[in-house]
Amino acid sequence: METGAGWLLAAILISCAFIDIDKGIIPDRITLPGIIMALAISFFTIGFRPALYGALFFGGILFLVAVLYEGGMGGGDVKLGALIGAFVGLQGAVLAFILVSLLGGIWAISLLLIGKAGRKTRVKFGPFMAMGGWLAYNYEFAIITLYWQVFS
Repeated sequence: METGAGWLLAAILISCAFIDIDKGIIPDRITLPGIIMALAISFFTIGFRPALYGALFFGGILFLVAVLYEGGMGGGDVKLGALIGAFVGLQGAVLAFILVSLLGGIWAISLLLIGKAGRKTRVKFGPFMAMGGWLAYNYEFAIITLYWQVFS
């Protein structure tokens, strides 16, 4: 069941990343059913509570960012965060949030340094969410283990 969940997550993330790049949106018709599916299959993967807590954490933190920094993030990003959290659980959602922030930040700084963007340039966050979510789903244990080996 975990392999099937992984393929489902990968398909959703790839779709959302390319739609965000092309259209600048992350469609509800993908994320909302995805959240429901992730919570439904969580009974056979990570458990319902970890999936629910992951969805609430990642979706909630992005919701706060969207509210506090108006125009900085859209509702599609919030729902995609909840979807990723539902697939990876709370610990994976924390890791995904860190990875997404690092990946998006590195990209934005790179664009600033090479003169392709300014401080007000909008960066589409969907592809970084897709990468961070995929990494957290597939390599959560390895990344956390590496972190503790390096920093302890």
